[in-house]
Amino acid sequence: DGLIDSDDPGCLTAFLSDETHTPECADGIDNDADGWTDLDDPICSSANTLFEIDGPGGLYQCNDGIDNDADGSVDGDDLGCDNGYDDDEQDPITECNDGIDNDADGWTDLADPICSSIAVEFEDDGFVPNGSQCNDGIDNDTDGTVDSNDPQCLSAADNNEAF
Repeated sequence: DGLIDSDDPGCLTAFLSDETHTPECADGIDNDADGWTDLDDPICSSANTLFEIDGPGGLYQCNDGIDNDADGSVDGDDLGCDNGYDDDEQDPITECNDGIDNDADGWTDLADPICSSIAVEFEDDGFVPNGSQCNDGIDNDTDGTVDSNDPQCLSAADNNEAF
């Protein structure tokens, strides 16, 4: 690999006869199970760092084992975390978590069928052609109310405006 003896990250000690060992901070594995791999993990100061041993409880919100933004996701699983050094676990604001009915179909954020998760960004007119009766833009029960304005529609997935 062009690196010799102590300059080779494969040499853990001078007593090894094998230079092929890959340091844990360059092996593509989350060795300490904190949600971060290799250089995304704050414990890895370089690819030559031998062992990932910090685990949850790190210094940053995105590496402390706590759901800091109370969204049900922790650290490496949280959409608000870019890497283990990130100190803000807040999820990014998208059209599917901004509290606005962006496509004017009467359904907001995750109640809208177009939003499968908060990470979804969309450009859509909102109504799903041939979708459920409560999200098709038609007054299916002819009571003068349509979709989310119809008191019979409890969600966009309801398929009968009459009941």
